[in-house]
Amino acid sequence: MNGLRRSLSFLTRLPVRSEELTSAELARAIPWFPVAGVAIGGTVAAVFWVAAQGLPATLAAVLAILTGAAITGGFHEDGLGDTFDALGGGWSTEQMLSIMKDSRQGTFGVLAIVGSVLVRVIALGALPTIVGVWTLVVAHALARGAVIGVMVVSTPVATSGLGASYARELRRPVAAASALVATLGAVVVWGANGLVVIGVVLVVVGLFMIWVHRKIGGYTGDILGAAEQFGEMAVMVTAVFMVGRGWDLASWLPV
Repeated sequence: MNGLRRSLSFLTRLPVRSEELTSAELARAIPWFPVAGVAIGGTVAAVFWVAAQGLPATLAAVLAILTGAAITGGFHEDGLGDTFDALGGGWSTEQMLSIMKDSRQGTFGVLAIVGSVLVRVIALGALPTIVGVWTLVVAHALARGAVIGVMVVSTPVATSGLGASYARELRRPVAAASALVATLGAVVVWGANGLVVIGVVLVVVGLFMIWVHRKIGGYTGDILGAAEQFGEMAVMVTAVFMVGRGWDLASWLPV
């Protein structure tokens, strides 16, 4: 279980025992990211369920999404903001990478973070409580599976930094298997309709990465964070679409 503990230590602010990780140790923890996503999503879902018992759905959704940001320390939101500041404000690859390393948030970054929060809050608030609970777990697990998928099929744009350290040590067959297993959560929750969720995540994250490659030719740690945010949004918006069409959760779920 060292991989799970290390992934939780890296991805969250939860009080798990941690140590300074080498690149190889972190790479071995990457296949555990979707499992860590289940833990994060489960915590966020619990907050949403409790809050929804006595509060309006939108307020419960706000508290849940903020809980997720607190658990991760805004890790992925920060990556989203840095990515859009860089790709929206830079002209050359070198300039974009320089902007991405700047800890300050600019207009593009703030708009991207606000947009992500709004999309997730509104989508979650539009779902029946029990559907929202299961959707949060799937969103956090599948989005992190999508991040692993990006690392398997893409390459880091720099030879140094967080993204490059992942790539050098990552065992791609294991990572690919982990990304594939992460997709099963959607099928567990939605049955055959879960394939729609998986397909939408693949399209959304895929289009985002095509844009990224045209801009800078590969990924960075910030871009992986942005990909996670796009994965979460894709799952939650698709869930709203499916509920609107009368598609139910899988019959075997305890609801």
